[in-house]
Amino acid sequence: MICRLRWQKDQSSLMDLTSLISDLERKLALSKLETEQVALNQQEAQTRLASLDEKRNALIQEKEEKEAKSQSVRRKFSCQY
Repeated sequence: MICRLRWQKDQSSLMDLTSLISDLERKLALSKLETEQVALNQQEAQTRLASLDEKRNALIQEKEEKEAKSQSVRRKFSCQY
């Protein structure tokens, strides 16, 4: 009888331990997915940032070219009069 009670207690402990292990495995898998998602989001953000930086540089260059052209036209106009 004592042996049977001990066996039942051991079985219960094993079931609890199995459940804990299963929960930890699920949490580990979820954590891994979250980490991968964060890395992907960072990569996408860096890609968008690089694209915006390129667009900004192109606009700056375009503005400078227009300003230089405008100054050139003003100089030509002022030299005529």
